[in-house]
Amino acid sequence: MAAKRSVPKDLVSSKTNNTIYQLKISLEEIGPLIWRRVLVPSQIRLSDLHSIIQCVMPWTESHLHQFVVDGKFYGVPSENEDDYGLEETLNEKSATLSEIAPTAKSGFYYEYDFGDSWIHNVEVEKVLAFDSKLTYPVCIDGAGCAPPEDCGGACGYEELLETLSNRKNSEYEEMKDWAEASLGHKFDPKLFDLKRINKLLSANVKLPKSLISGTLTEKQLA
Repeated sequence: MAAKRSVPKDLVSSKTNNTIYQLKISLEEIGPLIWRRVLVPSQIRLSDLHSIIQCVMPWTESHLHQFVVDGKFYGVPSENEDDYGLEETLNEKSATLSEIAPTAKSGFYYEYDFGDSWIHNVEVEKVLAFDSKLTYPVCIDGAGCAPPEDCGGACGYEELLETLSNRKNSEYEEMKDWAEASLGHKFDPKLFDLKRINKLLSANVKLPKSLISGTLTEKQLA
């Protein structure tokens, strides 16, 4: 049985129940690994987490998405699912992060663009105390630049990297121009712009005040 953790008195409050999850979001089947480390309130809805992932990669929210949790699918339900024999999609607005990942080391998948099928592994690395000095959500670390959209998934991205690694390749200039137009900046697979990512979060993700202000009780961190 894990030992009970003591909580500093200045973190104890009976009026709030916010905890913070440290998430690691990693793109599957990509090398070198593209990943982000993000701090988010544990009680956010999956619809908010979708917006957060879009910002931290970043993607352009131009395609469909879904969360995959122990065989269940969360996203934006379609009225035509039954007609096409698709699995039932639960409403992502009806589930919170803490409900689908209640403890540290729990995880799930987020899929973006069902054509390219970008699979993100989302893991709760730590459960932390609320820090009043921070504004949530916030990205604190990461590596690599998200692939250009519509490049053909992991296999297409690998081919793109191979093409752009050889300036003598007949398709080099064309593919370089296409990639940079898609990304909106110079293409560098190692680029990780933390400042830009947090600007995107600040501009595009607005969480309820009840989720971004507060402290923890001893019971909640026990």
